[in-house]
Amino acid sequence: MGILLLVGGVMDLKSKRIPMFLLITMNVCAIFLRFWCFDVNLFSMGVGALVGLLFLAISKITKEAIGYGDSWLILILGIYLGAARVLQLLLIASLLSGVLALMLLCCFRWKKHTTIPFIPVVVLASAGVMLLVS
Repeated sequence: MGILLLVGGVMDLKSKRIPMFLLITMNVCAIFLRFWCFDVNLFSMGVGALVGLLFLAISKITKEAIGYGDSWLILILGIYLGAARVLQLLLIASLLSGVLALMLLCCFRWKKHTTIPFIPVVVLASAGVMLLVS
């Protein structure tokens, strides 16, 4: 799962897009690994998936201010990590992206409306959360 996340992060950095094939592969792996390696808590998986569905709705409402690929990844990680861990991941990723945006605005004189790929930040945050899980 970590390798797929890393591939997705690199693709998002290069093209600000993530192919649907990669998202589907990650989804299948997340479900398989969840049932194979972890205690299956369907409630936690369901609430984690609801977090991702909420992000998909936000993507639709905001006309992709948060991209669909980002939201799909949050849905997949919600299934994989469960509700509590995906919320931890989103908190860490939001803080990291805020610090990154502030640094880019101050140090590199980026414009206020420049977009930052979110998946690489999610990859860093998920690495931290997955280390906490193990």
